[in-house]
Amino acid sequence: MTKSEPPVAPAGLDRRAGLDPRVVAILRCPRTGQALREERSGERHELVTVDGTLRYPVVNGMPVLSGVADQSASPPAGPPGPDAVSSPG
Repeated sequence: MTKSEPPVAPAGLDRRAGLDPRVVAILRCPRTGQALREERSGERHELVTVDGTLRYPVVNGMPVLSGVADQSASPPAGPPGPDAVSSPG
């Protein structure tokens, strides 16, 4: 490689093409164990849990599954479940 040639991304890391679907198929959310799907919107590139509640960024072609995930949706509103604890009031 000469100085004028750009570095070549390893297989599965072509930022324009997205992640290798075989890699996405085996990845799981570290918090919930759910399968992940790839989403791209403009400059955003993320892996999203199948229920859509957690999002993990893809940075320079690498999924970042450590740290805090963005919560893309809040839990559905509804009556509290049987385990809910009410505060005195």
